[in-house]
Amino acid sequence: MAKTLPSVPVHDGNAFNWTGKCGVADASDFKGGGDLAGRLYADAADCGFYVSSPSGRKVLFSEAKAEWREGEIVAWHYETSDPDAAGVRIIVFND
Repeated sequence: MAKTLPSVPVHDGNAFNWTGKCGVADASDFKGGGDLAGRLYADAADCGFYVSSPSGRKVLFSEAKAEWREGEIVAWHYETSDPDAAGVRIIVFND
């Protein structure tokens, strides 16, 4: 697996409202704390972020799709390929 760039944002898992394996947040929740997402690898255009757990473990999430309505992005959907977090996804709403 390629090494991620050191500038990839890290967000506390508590920044998301969790229902089962789905974490949800508003984009405005991340203003003032740096970027929501960033470029993951030097040789690719993938964007995403890490989510940290209380134990300090970080799980990498990459953008799976942007959800559009009437010509505007309403949400970004993120997924992980980490086998220990199988099925976990995150949705960030563009508020």
